[in-house]
Amino acid sequence: MSRRGLGLKEIARDLNERGITIQGRLWYKRRLHYLLTNEAYTGTSVWGRTAKDGQPPDPVRVENAWPAIISRELFESVGRGLRERSPKVQPLRQAGSRFLLSGLLRCGRCGKAFVGQGAKGGQFAYYVCNTLHREGSGACDAPYLSAPKLEDLVTEKVLTRILNEGTIVELVQMVAEETDAMAAELNTQL
Repeated sequence: MSRRGLGLKEIARDLNERGITIQGRLWYKRRLHYLLTNEAYTGTSVWGRTAKDGQPPDPVRVENAWPAIISRELFESVGRGLRERSPKVQPLRQAGSRFLLSGLLRCGRCGKAFVGQGAKGGQFAYYVCNTLHREGSGACDAPYLSAPKLEDLVTEKVLTRILNEGTIVELVQMVAEETDAMAAELNTQL
């Protein structure tokens, strides 16, 4: 299915709808990606892919360690397709989310995190339940939330309830008291 160009989310949905599980667990994009990129299915054992202490990895490869389930050609074809369809990887310093509330929202229906998602080439932005995002329609009935409206609402509440004159004065007083206490302790130590 992947070699024919189907995306991981579509494949996962199809397998789950047909009741094909992996030891009783549902399929997700990450699990499928691991399966489709694991050389063990070609009969190859690879050890030491990740390095420790900042050293570059120097993996040990053993070809034909066991009977292959799929051919090397099929494995490489699927891998090429996954790389061609994958979004471009950004360096870590640039990979921050453009969504203000990323990692802070939880779904009131299933309890999973909400994730930011763009639509129409970045023209629209939403927060969507991660269950719905991963598993597709019907997995959770939480609505899509408009990112600009929700972010504006939260920002307004923070400004009016937290960053008002009264709380700022209180915060400054607390910091001053803490600083005085630390200075007194340092003077005692001196």
